Amino acid sequence: MHVAHELKVIWMAMIPVIELRGAIPYGILREINPWMSFFLAWFGSTVIIAPVYYFFIPCMNWLERIPKIGSVFQRFRERVIRKSHKLGKVEFFGLIVFVGVPLPGTGAWTGTMIASVLKIPFLRSFIAITLGNVMAGMIITIIYYISHGTVKLFSSL
Repeated sequence: MHVAHELKVIWMAMIPVIELRGAIPYGILREINPWMSFFLAWFGSTVIIAPVYYFFIPCMNWLERIPKIGSVFQRFRERVIRKSHKLGKVEFFGLIVFVGVPLPGTGAWTGTMIASVLKIPFLRSFIAITLGNVMAGMIITIIYYISHGTVKLFSSL
């Protein structure tokens, strides 16, 4: 094992678009044990929950006041609010499923921003997003196992 690769998995999982959906396959391709890749990526994408939760609204308020670019951030906030309506009245389970289904734009970052906008209490949000991260990480790891095994099978024929 090469420690630099483990650190890269953690850092990749902290990046908004990549998150654990990209960090897990990266770790596995770098020959890190798949479940260790899962854990490292889960850790990286979970660490960002508190900072995003507490700083998203103040940052958006500040960015929206900047001339010429403020409208971009206003549209972004509106998009987050639109996505938040998908959660409906079942905020806790909705947040778990929203973060847990590994589709583009449904990771820990977006889930945390939604929780912040909806003012869902931090502990409740943290638990839901963490469980969603576990769900997404397991799905990605299993999909990788299946697809990697299929590729190996057909490449040996």
